[in-house]
Parts: sequence; structure tokens; C-alpha cells
Amino acid sequence: MSKNLRNYIKEISSLDQLTVYNDNDRSFDDMVNMVDKLCNGVNEPNAVLFNGNSGFSFIFNTLGSTSRIKNAFEIDSFKEIIEIITTTVNSFTKSKSSIIDRLNLIKSANRINNSSTILKRRDSQCQEIIKYKIDLEKISFLKYHKDNNLIIKALVNSTGDHKKTVNCEMLPLKVLSKDSFAIISDNNNQCSNNLLNSSQYRIPIAVTFGGNPIYTALSMSYIPENIGIYSLSGFLLNKKVGVTNALTQNISIASDYDLVLEGYIQKSDEMYRDPESGNQYPIIHISCITSKKEGIIMVNSPKSEIIEQKYVNMVAEKFLLFSLKNLHNINLIDLHLFEEENYKYAIFKLPTSRSEDIERISKRVYYSGYLSDYQIFIFTTEDVTIRNRRDIVNLLDKIEKDNIYEFRESENRAITIYNATK
Repeated sequence: MSKNLRNYIKEISSLDQLTVYNDNDRSFDDMVNMVDKLCNGVNEPNAVLFNGNSGFSFIFNTLGSTSRIKNAFEIDSFKEIIEIITTTVNSFTKSKSSIIDRLNLIKSANRINNSSTILKRRDSQCQEIIKYKIDLEKISFLKYHKDNNLIIKALVNSTGDHKKTVNCEMLPLKVLSKDSFAIISDNNNQCSNNLLNSSQYRIPIAVTFGGNPIYTALSMSYIPENIGIYSLSGFLLNKKVGVTNALTQNISIASDYDLVLEGYIQKSDEMYRDPESGNQYPIIHISCITSKKEGIIMVNSPKSEIIEQKYVNMVAEKFLLFSLKNLHNINLIDLHLFEEENYKYAIFKLPTSRSEDIERISKRVYYSGYLSDYQIFIFTTEDVTIRNRRDIVNLLDKIEKDNIYEFRESENRAITIYNATK
């Protein structure tokens, strides 16, 4: 069982899914360039581990193959994930309107959220080394991203007012100084929601690296907002995940992380303004750094990040489609790509009672990540059969112009929503 990242590395090594380099004087820049070359033109390239003599070791493309993503979830097929979740929430009914249905929903959520156990401070692996004097530039991969003005993706843990559930999301960060990051992301994430809705002046944050690969896979997937990622990890792996309280912030994190950057967002702070876009983003101030004595950090090069996301999406798809069908009573009828035009659409069938929620549903599906590169969302209350391109054209022709509108996240990211329910 992949109890931690080290066990996972041993397992994928035994499957010939890992390439290891032990020359310790290699710069992080050299590592990135080497991994990009190894990934060039390869369908399922190996994970690549650079062992460190001092400080941290780095593993690239950790989840970038079918066998490695299955190993992270300890499953033989992706269907097992849905079977596990379906068994848990089989109390949900299509109506979900009665008090009994709601009580069953709470019972199912509690069953998952009890799949974690609290460890004492300083008894955790992630707190073997503690530093209160903060200098992010002394951590090689963070210095590399700052010097090259690059965005780094990390697991950002946050929590809101009176909430026991810790939201853990994969978010893009920019290193601003020796002790601060900016979250370079839109407002459609739990961290931003916690910040917006909190009555506190400071929002506790923990930026984390390493740990069980399942945290990374789930953070990039679509999971219900009221389910804690560590609890869901323990539930899916059929064992409790150890969590510990941060030393300087009122937040809990998994105890097996390799590197933890504790910090906070000050609500009264001036936001970071991106010089190119002019957009403003919240700033995380780091108050403490804790780590394992010999930590391993999961990172990516530009090419390995694309490959890894492809295989994580295999899991994200299962969570998204399950949630749409079983929790929202929405079926994904058809997905299609017209390759000559790189034209993608998704057709959803939903009950008449949900036809007023189309814009909200569209945003939720879009921000789940799995369908974020699709240009067309079509919603209908009728059964639709798509056999060829002509069928989709005929369907679009029947929709009145007033029922066609655009949701635009940015200049380059937008979807056109066709409402065929009216």
C-alpha cells in the first residue's frame, strides 16, 4: 500500500516506471531541461527522481501514466473509485428532497470525514525540521521559479469560519519575496471563498509539497466541497490519514507532507497587482517552514505537467461524471471534437426543474477542470442522439438566439452556452 511518497516511489520503481539520477550537484534548471527532453515524443514517460545529497530530492511526472495513477489510488481499474463512492452515497435518491434523504447525505459525509486521525504537534514527520526565520529563496525550486518569473502549482490548504473541513486545492502561486506568495488564480476556488466569507482578519493557510500522491490527484479532481481531502483519501485507501495541527496557524494538515509553508492571508492587505494583466491577487505571508529531514518534492517541467494532468483527468472525469449524475441528476450525453477545427462540445441532459440553474452548473463544470478546454456547452431536457456532425448542427439550429450566451473567464478562455431547455 502507498502509505507515503517513499513507498509509492519504491512501488513504481519495481514496475520499471522510475528513472533515478544520483548526481547531487545538478541545478534545478538542469533537472527541468532534462525532464522535458525525456518527455519529448514519449506517450507514457517514466517518473524521474533526482536524489539530493542535502536538502530536498525532486520527483517529476509522478502521476503521468495509467499504472502510476492507479498505484496512487491503490486500484486495479478506475471503475473501482466510482464503485467505492457509489457504495457510500447509495442513500442518495433522485429527488433528494425528503428529510430522510438529507439525513442520509449527512451520514455519508460524516462517514468519509471520520477517515482521519489527529496526531500531536511535533510528533509528525512533516515537523522534523522547524524554521521560523523565513527565506524562500534558500529552497532551490522556489528560487528557480522566482528568478525566472514562473508560476508554481502547489497544494494550498485553507479553512473558513467555524469549519472543521480543510479545503485543499492545487493552485498556481508566484513567489513574491523571501516570505510571501501571491495566489495567481480566479475567485472560483475555496481559498478565495473562505477569504471572502470569513469574519476573521487573517485566514490560516498551509502551502504543502510531497506527501501521499493521492492528495495531489484528488486536489486536481472534482470532489464535493463539504468533504475533506484527507478524509476522502483515507476513505478511498481504506485507512486513516494522520493529520496534525500547524505550529503557527489554526489549520490541520496531513502529517506525511515533505515540506509545509505555514502562513496566512491578511484581509486588510493590499492585493498583488499583476503588471501584465492588471489583475489583483491575494498575498500569502509565510510564518513558519517545517519539513522532513530528507524531503522529496513532487514537481514538474512544462512538458511533464501536461502529461501528468492528462492522467489525473482520468480520475477527475470519474468524480465529475459521478457528481453530475448522482448528486445533481445531470447526465453527460455526448462529448465530441471536430478535429479539423479543434472544436469541442459537451451535451448535458438535466431535469426540467434544474433548467434555471444552467449558468451556475456551467461554471461549476467548467471550473472542475476536466471540461475546461471545451468551447460549447449544450443543455437539454430531452433525449438526444448524436450520430454525426449534422446532428449537432441541427440541434444548435433549433435554439433561439436569446438562449445562447457566453461565459468568459478571460480573453482566451470562454464557453458558449446553448440552452435547449426552453
